[in-house]
Amino acid sequence: MAALSGKTALITGGGRGFGRALALLLAREGADLALADLGTNPAPRPGYQPATLDDLVRTSEEVRALGRRCHVIEANVARADDCERMARESIAALGHLDILIANAGVASNGSAWMLTEEEWDFVHGVNLKGVFLTAKYVVPHMIERRAGKIVVVASRNGLRVERNYAHYNAAKAGAIHFAKSLALELGPYDINVNAICPTQMWDKSRRRERTPESGK
Repeated sequence: MAALSGKTALITGGGRGFGRALALLLAREGADLALADLGTNPAPRPGYQPATLDDLVRTSEEVRALGRRCHVIEANVARADDCERMARESIAALGHLDILIANAGVASNGSAWMLTEEEWDFVHGVNLKGVFLTAKYVVPHMIERRAGKIVVVASRNGLRVERNYAHYNAAKAGAIHFAKSLALELGPYDINVNAICPTQMWDKSRRRERTPESGK
């Protein structure tokens, strides 16, 4: 029997990159999925190329080809109303949520003192606020069930800094500490919380273009 047979999971940033890889991994292990990404929502920053609805649909079709259920949700994790709807739709479609993977992430680069307020808010809005909002609306469901696994996709940059990524470094370090805070508070409810810190990755489905560590 597959390790995750009968389990359900919500993955943000699931349309492409690392989110897509996670979706296929969990599906192969038997999990039914809800996948969220921007889709047709406006890009959170001019010039940023988000995952498209086609990306999201393609990944969902690959999951279904593995024999698993897959519900697609268009959502911006930096918006509270989208995250509340995302949690509600996921639970309704799958019956319950065993696993939450807060994977959605973005990046830009520039010297710390040259970053604009817009760039700072863009990166922190998705990489830190987005993790908070994603968890905020799923945690009550897990507390009610007294069970759950939460994985925050942080970055190696949350553990050590890299030039020209001050805003990204700070956001990912914050995501790690947010995960540690959740772990302390949710342990009594038998909910496990972990942060993972990937390094640089390649998305072979996108002509081997360099992608940020979150796969976005």
